[in-house]
Amino acid sequence: MSSRDHGRYGTPLLLVRHILPNTIPALIVQGTFICANAILIEAILSFLGIGIRRDADLGHIMAEGAGSFAFIRTHLFSGICLR
Repeated sequence: MSSRDHGRYGTPLLLVRHILPNTIPALIVQGTFICANAILIEAILSFLGIGIRRDADLGHIMAEGAGSFAFIRTHLFSGICLR
């Protein structure tokens, strides 16, 4: 029998004690994926020259290294960081 049938908990307390703890791991995973996608999208926009103009962006560093093979290390390491 459930806790609600026994009358031990009201609906808000039932949600906090039983439902919320089971959703926290899924919310953490979803937040991690959203953060990774935001970093990747920012780097792509910066590489294309559409994003905010800063010198420390990974996309901006890759765009500078794409025209010349002299800076292959910066291009390579920036790409590895995004991977």
